[in-house]
Amino acid sequence: MFRDTFCRIVLICFLPLLLFACTSSEDKAQAEYTRIDAIEKGGDVDQAFPLYAKLAQQYPETPAGKQATAALERIARMRDAAVGVEIAKQVERLRLTLDGYNSMFGKLPASSKELDASGYFFDSKYLGEIVPAGHTTYLLLDGKDGTRIWSTRQGVASAYVAGMSGALQRVEQKQVAREIADGYRQVEQIGNLVIVARK
Repeated sequence: MFRDTFCRIVLICFLPLLLFACTSSEDKAQAEYTRIDAIEKGGDVDQAFPLYAKLAQQYPETPAGKQATAALERIARMRDAAVGVEIAKQVERLRLTLDGYNSMFGKLPASSKELDASGYFFDSKYLGEIVPAGHTTYLLLDGKDGTRIWSTRQGVASAYVAGMSGALQRVEQKQVAREIADGYRQVEQIGNLVIVARK
């Protein structure tokens, strides 16, 4: 009897505290999510991203933790799309430069040395300036229609591959790294542009 009474007293005293602690964690998580969401909506996505990650890690089972995980995925997709636009512009500038060479000389350059020695206004240094900081672009110059472009950006899982015509193909960066390592060798690096040749 004493034991049953003691257990009831413990339950009556500590159950509200336990419930308060659980509610308190959920309330804290929701308050933090609301604060981070306001930061993101205020335009500072770069500040919000690591805060969402911390919230998702600290409170993974709460509704706010799940909202933070969803926000991380949404921001990653948004960043990936923005990178695709950046890379499309780069690739188009590279293509236009090489198309201009082709129009003047009737063929694509087979190497950066050939491009530089031709007297064409846009040399390999110019090609290197097209690729911005944070990006790495690999360029295969083979003098034929086999000229290829692989473009990646730090911090993003996807990369893009293109030939001299046609749409960009979205692939994983790991696939680009494997393809370059297996089939090509670096000939020259100009800024963030890496000229490659077949092994």
